[in-house]
Amino acid sequence: MTGLDATAVLGVETIDLDLDDRQLASKNDLFRRLALLLEGAGRLESASAFVHDVQERESLTSTYMENGVAVPHARSSAVRVPSIAFGRSLEGIRYGDDESAPLARLVFMLAVPATVSSAEYMSMLAMLARLLMHAAFRENLTQARTAQDVLDAVERASARREGNVA
Repeated sequence: MTGLDATAVLGVETIDLDLDDRQLASKNDLFRRLALLLEGAGRLESASAFVHDVQERESLTSTYMENGVAVPHARSSAVRVPSIAFGRSLEGIRYGDDESAPLARLVFMLAVPATVSSAEYMSMLAMLARLLMHAAFRENLTQARTAQDVLDAVERASARREGNVA
């Protein structure tokens, strides 16, 4: 996978720009919400099985990056096709078990089939992390009014990274 093809792994049906309205009390609630988006889009066999795998992965080390960004992820037999769900919370969702845990505002959940090689999995994760390092990209996600705005921002940022856009 040489580029992050937003239309192949991320779709309007896997984007939720209103996580603040969902009454999510924890990061596990957040994981369930995003996994249900993927399941509803036909990208997962089972949201609950995938959430279990994400929680196992999360138990190793937090997938919170910085700047209000988190990228929960897992390789799982519950995943049909490589996919991303995106959720935004302007207020932030506590990304840990105590009051000092950081607030996640921009969350990309990466779902990868268990059959995908570790190298490809890590490449997809690294590419997403590199995009999220850029403040302008994060700002575009924060300001997005529609799911299509998110898709457009991901496509533009990916094209710039690949050198296809000035």
